[in-house]
Amino acid sequence: MRPATCTKVACYTLAIVCVMAGYLLFSPPPRSDDIGVCGRYLTLGAHAGFVLNCDSPDYYKTAADPSLLLADDAQRQSRPLYVVVAALLGHPLQWLADATLPASTALDPYLRSNAGYHLAYLLLNTLLLLGSLLLFERIADSFARPVNRWLLHLLQLPLLGNTVSKAFFWTPHQQFFTVFTPLLTLYLCLQIQHQQRSLRDLVPLSLLCGAGMLAYGNFLPMFACLLLSAFLVDRQPHWARLRYNVLLFTLPTVVWVVFCLTTIGHYYNNEISVYRQLVWIADTFRVSFDTFAAAAAANAVSYAHTFGEAVFFIIPAAVALSWLGWRRLADRDTLLIVASFTVFLVFFLLLGFYQSRLTFTLVPLCLCLLLQASQHVQWRPLTLVVPALGVFTWYLYTVASYGPFS
Repeated sequence: MRPATCTKVACYTLAIVCVMAGYLLFSPPPRSDDIGVCGRYLTLGAHAGFVLNCDSPDYYKTAADPSLLLADDAQRQSRPLYVVVAALLGHPLQWLADATLPASTALDPYLRSNAGYHLAYLLLNTLLLLGSLLLFERIADSFARPVNRWLLHLLQLPLLGNTVSKAFFWTPHQQFFTVFTPLLTLYLCLQIQHQQRSLRDLVPLSLLCGAGMLAYGNFLPMFACLLLSAFLVDRQPHWARLRYNVLLFTLPTVVWVVFCLTTIGHYYNNEISVYRQLVWIADTFRVSFDTFAAAAAANAVSYAHTFGEAVFFIIPAAVALSWLGWRRLADRDTLLIVASFTVFLVFFLLLGFYQSRLTFTLVPLCLCLLLQASQHVQWRPLTLVVPALGVFTWYLYTVASYGPFS
């Protein structure tokens, strides 16, 4: 794709993101007696507003003063990269806001005092969502057969209108990695296959995933998917190269941990210390296998309860895969989608911390499978009516329904 065309597509997609995100401001506000709302509702006129998530104060403070990342029990200490990027963007924006926003503005005083940092996080949300939509198009272009462009744009709408975007687009948070990382994973896996890259060629991607771990944990299953894709090229384990790539993947985290230890004498990981993510396996095994089995069963039930929204995409994807026939798994594109879905599915099962917003990570991969299956359908204007009605009904329901707010 030529640079001019890429720029045009990016601008068009950005406009769509802004318009669709704007509609989310008109979703029903939380009730005053709803004790499950994590944050407070800020009004932007008579009928618009958003919930400022309860994690926002910490995001604001650490962006304003990144040295707080090194404080005792700093919640963002294990994921510093996102906050550092927000600080780099937020400081000049905050200076501009302080110089231009009058003290008498109708804007909420707390939001006004952090307007620059809020804009920085909002910009990051926008870029992650924009990148997700562009990756979805690039994935479609990577398939062996062309896809219907109208259907492509229809299937992009669930990436815009969903519980994650509704709860987190207008507030500081990292949740848009749940949309971005699975699409980036699949795109890179497809490129590895199409360019016949082996483990030896994964050096920059291993470092990329390792650096990504300093922003969000989803880069761990992403790294596993890339290794699997490279293995499928020649089906040789190449143990020495595998160990080298694993070393490169862990290097950024090791460097950061060593920096914390040598600078302040300790390292704090909120995901492990508070939620025991992944390490619950070792915790329970140390007691007994029965303890592990009981915890695993309880976790599986908790995990199943988070599939409310995702089921509406998993079921059509499963039907599409069944319609294609399991022999289609010999098709590398289909195999990579199913394999990536399985890796993320198992990763979140083993995580030990379960939320619907995390399970939504599976939805973009389901949309990719539906798009891949659509190559085998003769699409006509009338046949597009059914998916169009389904997608628009889903988007309108998401906007008009009550919650979620966190």
